[in-house]
Amino acid sequence: KPAEELIADLKALGVMDKEAEAQVKKWKTLCYVSIAVACCSMCLCAAQGVFMYIAFVILAGGIGFAIWAHSKKKQFEKDDFPDHRYLTCDRLVSLLSADIESGSTIDTTINLRDATTNSAGVETGKTGQSTWNSINTADQFLQLSGRFIDGTKFDFGLTEKVDAYGEHFPYRARSGKTKTKLKARKRIQWLATLRLRYKDKRYPDVPKAVAKIEEMIQLPEGAKLKKIDAKDGEISLV
Repeated sequence: KPAEELIADLKALGVMDKEAEAQVKKWKTLCYVSIAVACCSMCLCAAQGVFMYIAFVILAGGIGFAIWAHSKKKQFEKDDFPDHRYLTCDRLVSLLSADIESGSTIDTTINLRDATTNSAGVETGKTGQSTWNSINTADQFLQLSGRFIDGTKFDFGLTEKVDAYGEHFPYRARSGKTKTKLKARKRIQWLATLRLRYKDKRYPDVPKAVAKIEEMIQLPEGAKLKKIDAKDGEISLV
């Protein structure tokens, strides 16, 4: 799609996401409230006469409403996406559009599903009396391809790497009771790749000027340039 249309779609996606977040929060709250009401009504179930029947009606209604509210929450969670993914895409497309001809298209692939929410990727184990969970994912969530005004073709990709580990281990408190403690860590890294393809006659000296190109590159705070490869007609950065 052209950059202008793509940005408009991303803005609309952001609005839908925020609406879904609000709905998830609302139905989650209603679910908890109905569970609390059902629990309170259980105290009245021991009563006699009409109060007992009223308590049972409230209990059944509370449980039924809690199940319905939970299903509604799950329904809206499908449209509740990680904000940083579409916001990053929006920002990058806005920057790229300054060096792209008006109406020129940008091929875009964006994955809005967080890989860490997939329980199938979780590893579990036991060490002594401790139990642990671990998940390691590498999810390429964004790909952008297009052509700059000077004819240079670009292919850009962003991969989110997550390394998370949690361990539950027992310990003896001062009171003498055995309790369980959680030790957890989580590290998130982004890996960006950029491939530029150009005509040799336009930039014939690029392969000889890798060191100078490396000095000219401006990276966000905390980012590091791992590798830069240049050959005739192509340059790649990681």
